Amino acid sequence: MLFRSWENLVASAGIGDFVFLDPPYYSDSLQKGSPKYGASVFGYSAHKRLAEVLLLLQQRGALFILTNSGEPEMVALYRELGLSVREVMVPRAINSKADERQPVGEVIVSNAQLRSTPLMSPGVLLDLEMIRKGKRTGQA
Repeated sequence: MLFRSWENLVASAGIGDFVFLDPPYYSDSLQKGSPKYGASVFGYSAHKRLAEVLLLLQQRGALFILTNSGEPEMVALYRELGLSVREVMVPRAINSKADERQPVGEVIVSNAQLRSTPLMSPGVLLDLEMIRKGKRTGQA
């Protein structure tokens, strides 16, 4: 396992590699000067650049999963590039008032075979057996 900047990591990924990307989530608050992750903002242009890099990873034979917030801009960005997008609702425990905690929308973008499980629904699992066999989404 390697820990590097995403630009360096994806530049070296190729056939047989698995890349998990979890960038700072895009949200309207980031665009209004209130970043969730400190002073530097990972704005729309950075998300677009990262989405385009996913296509390069796919062309080089690397498997990837990227998670991001489920804002309409992110869903549209990934779908316009022809990437596989799965929208999910995930629980969030970040609220001082437990009764006000609400699930939030997220997206999982991947070229790996994903499957839902009845025990974890709406959970999503990476089908590691398919990866070990070298199969990609859409292949028999």
